Amino acid sequence: MRSSIKLYFTISILSSLVLSRCNFLETKNTNQPMNTEQYRPGYHFTPNQNWMNDPNGMVFYEGEYHLFYQYNPFGNTWGHMSWGHAVSKDLIEWEHLPLALAEENDVMIFSGSAVVDWNNSSGFGIDNKPPLIAIYTGHEEAYRKQYQSIAYSNDKGRTWTKYIGNPVLDIGMKDFRDPKVFWYEPDQKWVMIVALSLERKLHLYSSTDLKQWSFMSEFGPKNAVKGIWECPDLFEMKTNNGESRWVLGINLGRHSVAGGSGGQYLIGTFDGTEFKADEDHFLEEKNYIPSSSFLATTNTIKAVSAQSQSLLNESFFSLDQDSKTYTSNPFTLTADYVNFSMATFALSEDHIPNMELWIDDQLIRNSANNELNINEWKAWNVEAYSGQTAAMKIKKTEDDSEINIIIDQIHLSDQAAYSPTETTQWMDYGTDFYAAVSWSDVPKEDGRRIWIGWMNNWHYANQIPSGKWRSSMSIPRSLELAKKGNGYVLLQQPVEEIKKYRETVFESKETSMKAFQSQLNKLELSDQFEAEFEIDLTDTEYLKMFFGDPVLPAILWEYDTQNQMVSTERLANGNEYFHPKFSNHQQFKVEAESGTLKIRFFVDRTSLEIFHQNGAQVSTQLMYPISADFKWKLQSDNEDTVLYNMTIFKL
Repeated sequence: MRSSIKLYFTISILSSLVLSRCNFLETKNTNQPMNTEQYRPGYHFTPNQNWMNDPNGMVFYEGEYHLFYQYNPFGNTWGHMSWGHAVSKDLIEWEHLPLALAEENDVMIFSGSAVVDWNNSSGFGIDNKPPLIAIYTGHEEAYRKQYQSIAYSNDKGRTWTKYIGNPVLDIGMKDFRDPKVFWYEPDQKWVMIVALSLERKLHLYSSTDLKQWSFMSEFGPKNAVKGIWECPDLFEMKTNNGESRWVLGINLGRHSVAGGSGGQYLIGTFDGTEFKADEDHFLEEKNYIPSSSFLATTNTIKAVSAQSQSLLNESFFSLDQDSKTYTSNPFTLTADYVNFSMATFALSEDHIPNMELWIDDQLIRNSANNELNINEWKAWNVEAYSGQTAAMKIKKTEDDSEINIIIDQIHLSDQAAYSPTETTQWMDYGTDFYAAVSWSDVPKEDGRRIWIGWMNNWHYANQIPSGKWRSSMSIPRSLELAKKGNGYVLLQQPVEEIKKYRETVFESKETSMKAFQSQLNKLELSDQFEAEFEIDLTDTEYLKMFFGDPVLPAILWEYDTQNQMVSTERLANGNEYFHPKFSNHQQFKVEAESGTLKIRFFVDRTSLEIFHQNGAQVSTQLMYPISADFKWKLQSDNEDTVLYNMTIFKL
């Protein structure tokens, strides 16, 4: 077939706001002795070597937090899925253990959960001690078949035996996976919630012995349904006003809020049989772009259907189908942002073209669609290039076949464009927090609900430039459920245990933005630190934080005080070109309380986790700075902006 790209292109200049078979070597060493490797973090969990993805089977037993995880014993890309294993006394310092559950007889060990069978309902316990039970998905690649199986351990999880009666639940489906099991005390029974991934549904089952399971109910589809549903979780929490609610976590393989994989949560009730979502906790939609006129670069203006994007200006023009490079007319950068809408229509994600911004012969910014067949807004910060002449380019390769691209509403603005807020409540607004599930059997006297996520994204997970190992986990997070308006919001904070690993390097009860910048320049910060502070937004229009290289930061964070919007952008700094979808821009609402914005963030070499307003909104992103000279910069439009309780810790 002849290679062709169809491109529809409009340029406008605006000044207004627009809106198994291998033993895993055991070691008692933690990550710390290995953190001299270029991209290995210091206080986030990583495998010693090879591939890792979803966290699995998290359970607490006899003073140890167990973390199992999807693991490939044979390489640093996805394959041969087995369960790796580590334990910790404090959720930060981990001891690697041998492989727990290995691929066997061409059955891979997909994601699942683990519980302590305190009453020995399974009958697997010995010596009057409860067994640990792992519940996992068996995946037969050759037959595209998935079912639920169990294994048990009687030595604190050091060795495991697969149940001879497996599978314990098989409904004859090829996408039926990721069981989360918990004990439901009122009915004295086990409950399993498991995903029918392609149908965007969850099934709930019950059992008295973890071996025989009975269907109870079905949930879904609901809220975010574009992406496949995976890795569900269901748990009860007390709210800050004493009410009891159930939290349903659903992870999405793609089409999350930031593109690619991510997670949503719903709040509701569970009666032991059925989960029902509350109807009043949804977020409001916001208009994101006002109507206005657009200037085109040619006279061939046509109307095009915007498909439910009712706020789009509908115009485009067609270019030569045989051209290898499409280039816009030159234009002067007279505002802080270049915004545009972009959609790519193709049968596969191979060879998706990038939209590029060039000044002379230098590539300044680039973006590709996060998802196929969906119109997305892109926003490039070009403040540093004000007054210069730029052009936009898009290139095709010989391998591109029947790729259709629509580029619309390219314009200059002093603020970033953003998409309408969905009703979905998201676990994380960054690109790199997925498969989050919580620990089982945390002692009642502790009382916490703790979860952890895979700090990566299926868009580019197999290509991140980490070396012999690949992927890391997020900081474990403690959850709270807070009443907000007619609904509820999850508050996430790093577990308290991380505080014992930090050393204070700067502290100020009150300082101005100007004074702090002078003090910050004198600090010798590494690429592993934590900062916590509050910002008085009085007479402040915007805030910015730069992370990474002093000249070309890896991540730019911004806050628009008037619209109460956070924007984060992974900039084109040279090290994200291992995959076109790594370059990314997100925007989400963060409401300041009484004119104060609370920020807490963690930098760990190649990751940035930002907790806004006590963890009501969290953003997690990988980054690969081009320089070993890591810098953090904080600025606003008002040098007298007041910072309260500023503390910086070395970790």
